[in-house]
Amino acid sequence: MIKTYHFGQLKSVISDAELERRWAAVREGMKKEDIDCLLLYAMDAWCGGGVKWFTDFPCENSYGLVLLFPKEGDMAVYGHGYQGGTAIPPETARNIKINMGYPLAPSFGFTDFFIPEQSLQYLKKRGYRKIGLYRRTIVPYNYVNYLRDHLPGAEFIDADDVIDAVKAVKSEEELAAMKESVRIHDVIHAALPLWLRPGRLERDVTTDIRKAALDMGCEEMNIMIGSGKQKSYHVPIYLQNEVIQPGSNVEIVLEFTGTGGYYAELQRMWCVDCEPGPDLLRAMNASFELQGILAANAKPGVPAAHMRTLHLEYQERHGFEKENRLQGHGQGVDLVERPSFVYGENMKFAENMFISIHPACGDRLAYCNACDNFLVTKDGAVRLSKTPQKIFTV
Repeated sequence: MIKTYHFGQLKSVISDAELERRWAAVREGMKKEDIDCLLLYAMDAWCGGGVKWFTDFPCENSYGLVLLFPKEGDMAVYGHGYQGGTAIPPETARNIKINMGYPLAPSFGFTDFFIPEQSLQYLKKRGYRKIGLYRRTIVPYNYVNYLRDHLPGAEFIDADDVIDAVKAVKSEEELAAMKESVRIHDVIHAALPLWLRPGRLERDVTTDIRKAALDMGCEEMNIMIGSGKQKSYHVPIYLQNEVIQPGSNVEIVLEFTGTGGYYAELQRMWCVDCEPGPDLLRAMNASFELQGILAANAKPGVPAAHMRTLHLEYQERHGFEKENRLQGHGQGVDLVERPSFVYGENMKFAENMFISIHPACGDRLAYCNACDNFLVTKDGAVRLSKTPQKIFTV
C-alpha cells in the first residue's frame, strides 16, 4: 500500500522530503555547471513532466506553465489563471514564493509576453546570467528570444543532462507509485473480456477502458486500439472507427498514470472469436524473445543506445522488418522520458531506472508488439508487469 499525502485538494504520493531530495540533487549538478537558474516550460501532461517533477503539480493543457528554479531559494511559477491570482492553487505550492497567474493562452498572441516580462524581472533582480533550459523544443522561441534581447550578457545552455541524470533514477517513493500504476494496468487488462467483442467500434472499447481507469484513480491516459483480419496496428482515438469483426486480431495499448501522475504501459494482442494462426504466434514469440534479450542487456553502465543495435540485429537475423521507431524508453511523470533506446542517446543504464520495453516483430504475414514495464537492477531489467506474455482470446 503506497502512502499518500493531501495538499489541499491535491492527492499525491510525493512527500516534502522527496521533493527536497530532488532539489538538492539537481542543485549539485547546477553548481558543477555554474548554472544560476533553470527555466522549464510545460504544455501538457505527456511530455511536460519536468515542471511536475520539480513542483508535484501537472500542466494538463496547452495554456503553458513556467517554472524558474534558482541555484538557491524559492521557486517561481507563472501560468494561466486570474489576473492578480495564482498559476497553481496556493495550498499545493511547495517552496514556491512567486506564484502568478494571468488570463493568457497561446491562441492570444497579445498575451505572449506576460511570462517573459515577469521572468525577466525575476532574473534581473537576482543578477542571474547563466540560464539552463530544459527541453528546448518545448520552450517557446519568443520567450527565450525576449530574455536574450533584454538580459545583456546572459548565457543560455542546455540543462537536460543536469536534470535527467537525477530524474531518470527513481527513488523508493517513485518506485512505489510506479508499481501501483503497473498493477492498475494488469487489472484493467484482465477486465478487457468485459468490453471486447464483435460488433463494437474500436472506440467503444476505448471508452469503457477510459472509464475504468478513471474509476481507479488514473489521471492521464493514452489508449490505442487497432483491429484487422490479417495484421493489426494500434491507432489513436480519432482513427478508432472500425467495427470489430469475428476473426479479428486486435492490438491494444494501455498507457495510464496512477496516483501521483506516474506512467506505466502495457500492450498485448487479442484474437476475437478465433485462435491465433502460426504466423501471428511466430511474431509474438519473437517479440517476447527480443524483449527478454533487451531486458537482460539493460544493465548498469550499458549505453541505452546499444539496445537499438541489439534490436535491429535481431530483426534482421530472423527475417522481420526493421523497426525504426522508439521501441524502449524510461517512464515517470512523462509518458516517454530518458533513457531512450535511440541512437544519439548518451545516457547509460543505472539501477532503479523504470523503463518500458516494447519491441514489435512483423513481416508481410503478421505483426505483434509486446510491451511490459521493467526495473533496472544490477543483473539487468526485471519485468514488473504480471500480465501473461501471450496472445489472448475472447
